[in-house]
Amino acid sequence: MTKYKFEDVDTSNPPNAEELAYALMSAFGALSSTVVGNDEEKQAELFSKLDQALAYNEGATSYVELARLAQFTKFSLTGQQ
Repeated sequence: MTKYKFEDVDTSNPPNAEELAYALMSAFGALSSTVVGNDEEKQAELFSKLDQALAYNEGATSYVELARLAQFTKFSLTGQQ
C-alpha cells in the first residue's frame, strides 16, 4: 500500500484552532476538486449547495467563515472570484 507524506507528520500536539481552520479550507478545496473536477454542472451544483448552507446559517457566527470557504472553493475550482 502507498505511504503518504501526511502519515509521517507528528500530530501529537493539540491542534491550533486558527491553523486548523486554514487547513480545513485547503482540504475542502482538494476534496471538492476530486469530487467535481472540471465538470461545470457539478461545480454549479456544489456552489448552489454552498449558497444553501450559507442561507441556513444566516445570522450565525460562522456565516462569514462559511462564505469565505465557499469563495475559496470557487476560486480553487474555477480561478474566478
